[in-house]
Amino acid sequence: MAKGASADEIKKSYRKLARKYHPDANKGDATAEERFKEISEAYTVLSEREAAQGVRRGALAFRRGPDAGLGRHDGRRVRL
Repeated sequence: MAKGASADEIKKSYRKLARKYHPDANKGDATAEERFKEISEAYTVLSEREAAQGVRRGALAFRRGPDAGLGRHDGRRVRL
């Protein structure tokens, strides 16, 4: 997987690998079970990171003050 993969690419790859290494599909295979746990943990970490970035972007939209971005264009204050 490329370093700058999109969320959809990550999800697609996760699902493919999860099916391949799922314990129900590999009964009694401890290696496959361990691999499934690693894949699931990695996906959780990436999902949480993506969610945290979304929260930060959303929080910036609700900032108040002269530098909040609302009512400012080209560095000048504009009355709304």
